[in-house]
Amino acid sequence: MAKNKKDKKPKADKVPKEVVVEVEPTESDDGQNPEEYPVEGAPQDESLVTTIQETTAWDIYNNESKKVDRELVKDWTDSLNSLLVFAAIFSAVLTAFIIESKNLLEQDSTETMVDVMIFYTNSRANGTFTEYTRPDFSPSVAAIWINCLLFGSLGASLVAALATVVALQWVVEFDAATSRGGSSPRDRATRRQYRYAGVKKWGMGGVIAFLPQLMYFSVALFFAGMIQWMMILDNI
Repeated sequence: MAKNKKDKKPKADKVPKEVVVEVEPTESDDGQNPEEYPVEGAPQDESLVTTIQETTAWDIYNNESKKVDRELVKDWTDSLNSLLVFAAIFSAVLTAFIIESKNLLEQDSTETMVDVMIFYTNSRANGTFTEYTRPDFSPSVAAIWINCLLFGSLGASLVAALATVVALQWVVEFDAATSRGGSSPRDRATRRQYRYAGVKKWGMGGVIAFLPQLMYFSVALFFAGMIQWMMILDNI
């Protein structure tokens, strides 16, 4: 009997009992509890999900609008700076021509002096001494037109330069308002949209696009006056 007990083998279909081990929750490397991360199928706070979605949407809007505003401001600034430099140089050159064209509206003092000398020489030769009477002077129509065209050109150039300076200040203010931080994404997006709506309402892009046309008009007046001046010199 002892031998039989010794040779008895355990049954193969015997399964060990289930062992349950309790594992305490541990923190991840970043110091947060893994249970705090949302798991698919697990209940989540709807208000938290809505806040995350809204924040993401405002951030996307701010990032995309920042790219658009940066390109828009760069194009406007480059165009206005170039126009301002051209207007300054053109006005300086135009002023030099106006100084000379202004003399066409006045009687030439050299010619007057020559006339006086000839008059008194003839009077002395004839033995008659009379007082010299200065003849009335009236500028020619061509001289009036020349000065009107040149002065009009200078006026248009100065108006274009002044409007360019104002437009540059407008662009700088728009850029500063749209790129200003220190608030929530929603506030930044609202402020940017408010500024952008104002730009569209007042036609800022159209005003900036019109300024070169005003400068073209000034140049056209200048060339018209120069052509008229050349015609007078050719007749002389």
